[in-house]
Amino acid sequence: MAPSGGRLYEPWRPFPTRPTVTRSPRTADAVRPYLREETKSVASRVVVATGTHATESVLAIDAGDLDGFLESVLEPVSLPTLDVPLVPILHPSSQDVWLRRLGYDPAGYTQAVAKTLAHVGEAADPADEGRGKPS
Repeated sequence: MAPSGGRLYEPWRPFPTRPTVTRSPRTADAVRPYLREETKSVASRVVVATGTHATESVLAIDAGDLDGFLESVLEPVSLPTLDVPLVPILHPSSQDVWLRRLGYDPAGYTQAVAKTLAHVGEAADPADEGRGKPS
């Protein structure tokens, strides 16, 4: 017994578990002001948004919206306010559900992400934009 008279732990009862719940993030608006500063301070070549909510949040910086997330996966989007492109990718928790619908197996999707990021990174070379590379 705990000093207050309550029980600390009953070993015959399992710890309660919470069901897995997909929730919409509520803090995205709070993060947006820092994204512009962060992309400049690390000389970003691309912003990768993992999932629908992250993609919507980043697009909202330029008053953009999402007209079908699955159609936008791996399709670079210009973000004039951030001066870098956005590449939406599947959130890891939903990849099992959507990879086949997009025509990928896990290895193929990983290769497609790498190829897209390499292409976008080359097109947005900071040396070409006067930002320069760190010495």
